[in-house]
Amino acid sequence: MARITQRDIAQLCGLDTSTVSRSLQGDERIHEATRARVVDAARRLGYRPNLAARALVGGRAQVLWLVLASVGATADWRTTHAVTSATESTDYDLFVALHGNDEARYERLLARLAQGLVDGAVVLPRRHVSDERLLRELALRDYPLVLVDVWIDGLPVPAVTTDNDGASRLLARRCAEAGARGFVLLYGDNNPVVRERTAGARAELAALGLPWTEIGSVDDAWQETEPWPDGPLAMLASAQETVLAYCRRNAGRLADRRLVAGCFDEWRGEPSPADRVFVAPQDHDAIARQAVRLLARRVECPNEPTERRVMVQIKPIEEVVPRF
Repeated sequence: MARITQRDIAQLCGLDTSTVSRSLQGDERIHEATRARVVDAARRLGYRPNLAARALVGGRAQVLWLVLASVGATADWRTTHAVTSATESTDYDLFVALHGNDEARYERLLARLAQGLVDGAVVLPRRHVSDERLLRELALRDYPLVLVDVWIDGLPVPAVTTDNDGASRLLARRCAEAGARGFVLLYGDNNPVVRERTAGARAELAALGLPWTEIGSVDDAWQETEPWPDGPLAMLASAQETVLAYCRRNAGRLADRRLVAGCFDEWRGEPSPADRVFVAPQDHDAIARQAVRLLARRVECPNEPTERRVMVQIKPIEEVVPRF
């Protein structure tokens, strides 16, 4: 079947191809009735634009990518949905590119970006692949990129993240207000986000005069430097799964303790083994809007300075208590 071209649309509408081209690009100088007639004809003929040709002529393909490992994790599919929704209010089409933490596939995706058929990309870096080297190469070419959730130290690329320090401080404070007199920090130190969450909790607990211990992994031994004071013990982590795994591993030591917990995004089901859980929900919609705004600005105004770090406040803290 022959490819439908703008010439075919022009013949059907009785217009010249330049008018058809401007109509399909949303040129405001074209009368609305004419533009509607062209768009309807394009739809009926099954017209699909040649993105490569459009990029060569106009300098842009009007296409953005969202690059991430998968949409299995809650934070990832929420971000994917939010970025997709945020892009709908722009003149760009969005495509989701999944690399599955496969190094070769990830490298191919980033190589495609450099070929010019995509105007820019929102990227969710993950520690499972060597983001830094590949992203740095694109950054050196001033390719429009915006990182979401995680940033890379020293990489000159804008990043939109949660105010992780402030959110972690708030979780620590709410647990202390619930009676916690000792804390176990389960954030770890394997990326900038969790390091920032750990730093926020440390600062808040130091201000409150409460003791804590830091655990890099649920498999690490619990090192007590001094006897814990009486009262509930709080666990702070990025995810519910980390709290539950650590409680299972240390069930004997925690058997006689009242527990409270704090985590990010969600807690499913009952708070057990804790008496109550405080949840810091990240505002994925606000993060997505900021990321798409920054990326569009980088595409359309490449010489204009942009923020290097945009921090978004969390939604109100949620409390999970026993229901049964």
